[in-house]
Amino acid sequence: MFSHILRDYTSSLKDGVVKFFVLGIITLSLFASTGSVLAATLAPAASPCDISGTPFLTITRNISNNADSGNHGNWATDAFTETATVWLGTDNVTYCANANVSNGTFVTTGQPSPENGLPLSAGISGTFTGGENYIIPATVVLDSAYSTSSPSTISLPDSSIAGFSWWVNAAFPEVASSTGGSYVKTYYFSYITPNGSTWTQSELGDTGDITSVFNSTKGIGYATIQDAVNTATSSDTIVLGADMVTTSQININKSVTLDGAGHHLSATFTKTDNSNNSAIGITHSDVTIKNLIENGTGSTNLHGINIYQSTGVNLNDVTVSYNGHSGITVNGSDVTVNNITTANNAWGGINVDTKTSSPSLLTVNGVSLQTEANAAIWIDDITKDVSVADTNNQYVATTTGNTRSYFLNIKRVTTVSDDHKTSTGGTVTVVADIPAGTVIKGDSTWDGIIAPPTATEVTVTVSGFTTSVSSAIAIGSSDSDITFSKGVRLLFVGQKDQLVGWYNHAGTFSEITSVCASDDQATGDALPEGGNCKINVGSDLVVWTKHFSTFTTYTQTAITSGGGNGGHSSGSHSSGGSVLRTSTDLVVGQVLGAADVNWNNLSTEEKAVIIKSLQAQLASIIKLFNELVANGTLK
Repeated sequence: MFSHILRDYTSSLKDGVVKFFVLGIITLSLFASTGSVLAATLAPAASPCDISGTPFLTITRNISNNADSGNHGNWATDAFTETATVWLGTDNVTYCANANVSNGTFVTTGQPSPENGLPLSAGISGTFTGGENYIIPATVVLDSAYSTSSPSTISLPDSSIAGFSWWVNAAFPEVASSTGGSYVKTYYFSYITPNGSTWTQSELGDTGDITSVFNSTKGIGYATIQDAVNTATSSDTIVLGADMVTTSQININKSVTLDGAGHHLSATFTKTDNSNNSAIGITHSDVTIKNLIENGTGSTNLHGINIYQSTGVNLNDVTVSYNGHSGITVNGSDVTVNNITTANNAWGGINVDTKTSSPSLLTVNGVSLQTEANAAIWIDDITKDVSVADTNNQYVATTTGNTRSYFLNIKRVTTVSDDHKTSTGGTVTVVADIPAGTVIKGDSTWDGIIAPPTATEVTVTVSGFTTSVSSAIAIGSSDSDITFSKGVRLLFVGQKDQLVGWYNHAGTFSEITSVCASDDQATGDALPEGGNCKINVGSDLVVWTKHFSTFTTYTQTAITSGGGNGGHSSGSHSSGGSVLRTSTDLVVGQVLGAADVNWNNLSTEEKAVIIKSLQAQLASIIKLFNELVANGTLK
């Protein structure tokens, strides 16, 4: 009996379409006269390129902004380094090669997804790996510049249009750049995005897809969040790979996790009824939403997230802003928020209410960032079974009638972009750089505004030293000490090797003595809360800090009388100049009245030095007097 199999491998390559036809007799069954069955397998002929040899030619090229074609057109642009190696096959005449990708990245262009043609957001970035294997017959002539017995390495010019197989033309000039792919034997490319969606190409067929939404539990991609929810099962995780726009309410009616992965969800529709009154509606227990930024700027009369008769709902690191109604509504539900951010929601941040027989409980964990002036959290009717658990005591509650409003007792603001501020006034330029994403915290008196560095006047008192202030700047807030979640860089131009310190709003001075390991953001971020360090950079002085108040650079000179212990006493603000003492430096042996000394401006230690000196001089005078009396000089 004979079995025949015809296989047609069709592969869409970067340089064209290659078809492989394999027709063969797979098994031949022979029945011997004895009745036994003999099976013979017809093995394919060995290829001279089945075994890798020693390359005699290596070709590299950097390719960027290269259009990547899927099954539905050019879906992305690629950037990568291609390295092709060529060697002689085992028959010593056939040329064998492979071309591999390194540092491969891609960015989607907004065209349909490569495999299934789903709507795909532009700007999704990812990485890819892979390569192609080639068999080039001996009849194709190698460029005379290269020899199979003498290894060569060449680098082709960088390109944005070169195809993956164009390298063949560099080694075999008679092969046109556009036809190099005709020598491909096998290939494999794998693309992956941060949300986990993966598309794989090979001569055996394509699998997966690159999508904006990905069910990481099932490994399936979708065009919309709602599509992913509709096919999800309990405990699935849905991950966003791009910023999304929704034109109707996303209904989460299953116990799933929606991971925004730091992406934005923008609602662009108008409320029609209570089934379409929020960007996201949750009507099932044990739902988690995390790492999502919801924005209702393009919507009308919507809540950001509406949770109705559900328990075990968690909102972790979620931002809800610019909605026409409340940012979050907790209606007959048990909800926990952790590190919640609400801003510019017309009715307020979070409304806790119940219009059913079910109680409502909002538990607030982590650090909240809420800027609504009307209320961060509010309860419409405290006579109902509703409550707020403020785990970290972040809020102050006020009650008017049956309404209770909660306001943050510490204000926090998060920077959206890098903030670069340069000093005004003064003789020394000071530049402050606050990185994007920094959480800035101040007390309830802070207005949320970061004042730029402004020249001011201070005095510095250091025991045992005279001091001279070089520069002083007030920065941040005149009403509150403010702190930062990330390191902030202060550049004092031309102040290399200057001493530097800072005052808090209570007037306490502290010198910055810690030296930074390096001048970079990682060093600044590693500082403890409210910490500082300093480092010389060229002719400048850099301070990395996690707080703002008043900073000063200064020099100091030891008092030559000695006796000072070198310790720092508390400093104070003053409008009377930059040097505490303008009198002549004290010198041991000075007679009282010989120098213009302002006694009231001296520290306790300095006064002790003078008193000790006077006591020594008086003892010398008494000794001399006694000697003169003893020898009869004085009678």
